[in-house]
Amino acid sequence: MEDIASQLLKILCTGLGEGHTNTDKLTREILLLNPDRDYTRTKIEVVEALKELRESGQIQIVTEGWELGQELFYICAKRL
Repeated sequence: MEDIASQLLKILCTGLGEGHTNTDKLTREILLLNPDRDYTRTKIEVVEALKELRESGQIQIVTEGWELGQELFYICAKRL
């Protein structure tokens, strides 16, 4: 099984490699891939993984307050 950061990169960086989403939508997409996971724990891991991806330069998150579920605008450093 892939880790959440890898799954998020595939979700976010396939196609245009930029767009709008929020942590709730991303959590639901991860749960579709891993239906045995707990929603609350997965959402926490999604936020942590997004922070790691941002800090490593793999994605840019332009929006403030996204960690609290606000809509976020992202740009991938490299499209998949």
